[in-house]
Amino acid sequence: MPMFVMHYSYLGLDPHKIPLKDGNLFDEFTKLTLANHDYAQLNPNGFEGYGKYWGLTACLGPDGYGAHEPVHHDNGTIAPTGAISSIAYLPEPVIDMISELYLNKGNELWGPFGFYDSFNVSRNWNAQGYIGIDVGPIAPMIENYRTGKLWDTFMKAPEVTRAIQKIWSHPKAH
Repeated sequence: MPMFVMHYSYLGLDPHKIPLKDGNLFDEFTKLTLANHDYAQLNPNGFEGYGKYWGLTACLGPDGYGAHEPVHHDNGTIAPTGAISSIAYLPEPVIDMISELYLNKGNELWGPFGFYDSFNVSRNWNAQGYIGIDVGPIAPMIENYRTGKLWDTFMKAPEVTRAIQKIWSHPKAH
């Protein structure tokens, strides 16, 4: 699964508050983030840069825009937003990746607004700019990691409370 699935809808909607049979959605997203991280560590296709760098998600790649994900759609392209926007789910590996990326590839990938969209070490390719929808979840998810403020604020809206109650009271919700 591309990592963006765990970001966009959950900038405000707090996955801690979405119950599942064995925990909650936050727990599930933590497992999925760890799976993306571990896939890059295992590096089954032998792509250069995997291990140190990870974050397979929708982004620009050397062959155009695509929804990169482990196993099914992997050509060696990594989007910093994939890992960075997952900081709430897996803080230490994300912070390690950010440091590694900035220290070793910052000259190539860091621009006036942070890391460029994506890169592919195996194909010696770097995006030269930003795509708004890709970088959009970075700041909100960092803030959710730091303070949970966006999650707290959104979840206090009466409309959200009513919607969640309606969804979870439906017989097919369990």
